[in-house]
Amino acid sequence: MLDDVRFGWRKLRQEPSFTAIAVLTLALGIGATSAVFSLVQGVLLTPPPYREPGQLVLVQRARTDGQAGPPQRWSAAQWQEWPRDSKSFEAMAGYAWSFNFLVSDEGSESLEGMFVSKDFFKVLGLEPLHGRTFSESETAFPAGQVIVLGYDVWQRKFGGDPKIVGTPVRISRRQTPPIVIGIMPPGIRFLPSPTTAQEPNYNVNAQVDFWMPAAPNPERLKQANWDVVGRLRSGATIDQARAELTVLTARQAQADKEFDGFTAQAQPLTDDFNRDAGRILLPLFGAAAECVPRRG
Repeated sequence: MLDDVRFGWRKLRQEPSFTAIAVLTLALGIGATSAVFSLVQGVLLTPPPYREPGQLVLVQRARTDGQAGPPQRWSAAQWQEWPRDSKSFEAMAGYAWSFNFLVSDEGSESLEGMFVSKDFFKVLGLEPLHGRTFSESETAFPAGQVIVLGYDVWQRKFGGDPKIVGTPVRISRRQTPPIVIGIMPPGIRFLPSPTTAQEPNYNVNAQVDFWMPAAPNPERLKQANWDVVGRLRSGATIDQARAELTVLTARQAQADKEFDGFTAQAQPLTDDFNRDAGRILLPLFGAAAECVPRRG
C-alpha cells in the first residue's frame, strides 16, 4: 500500500498539468454535488415549518373556459366568504409578495417580504421565536404600522438581539417606521405568488425577510390583489375542497357578473414546494441511470 502511494505521488509530481486538471475536476464535482444536495435537502427533503403542512392548500384563480392566461389574484369579496360557507376549510388567509428596503445609517439593504391578512399565521400554524404576531386591531383597515422580522435578517442586521422587539425600524416607502413586534423562527420560505413570479427579485425558494399586516379596503373589496392559502379541516380531502370551491365560485359568479368566467383551482402547498426540487431530481436520476453498466 505504501509503495502504491509513493508511486502515485511521483506520477502526480511528474505530470503537474494532469494533477491540476484532476484536482479541479474533483473540486467542481464535489462542489456541484454539495450545492445540489443542499438545495434538495432544503427544498424537498426538509418539511416546511408549518403545523401539519399536508393540510395547507393554495387556491389559485383560473378561467372557466380552460384557456390559458396570465395568473390573476382574488378579491377579498370572494375569498373572505369561502371559510364561512365551506365545510372543507378550517380557515383561509390572503397574502401578497413585497419588495422593500431596510434603511440604516450604514446604508440600505433590499428585503423580500409578505403582506398578510389577520389569520395568516394561524392558518399556517406559525409561532414567533420572540414577541408576537399581529393583533386583531393591527390587521383591521387601515393596517397598523408594525412588522415581524424573519430570522435571517434579524441575525444579519440586528445581531440576533431580542431587544429589537418593541423598537421601530426604517422601511422605504413608509413615512412612519413600523414597530418590530416579533421574530420568526428560521427556515420559513415564501408561499408561491404566480402573479409576481416575473418580478426580478422574486424567489419563492428564499426565506421571508419580513411580514407586515394588510387589510382589505371596505370600499374596494372587489379589487383583485390577494393570493390565498387555506387549511383543510381534519378529515377533509383536497378533492372535497376542489368540488366545494367550484360550487362556491359559481354561486358568486351568478350573483355578481364581475366574478363571471373564473373558478378556483386548489392544490396542496407541499406539491408546489416540491416542484422545483423535482425538476432537479429528474435530470440527476437520468444521469445516474446513464452511469449504470449495461449488460451485453
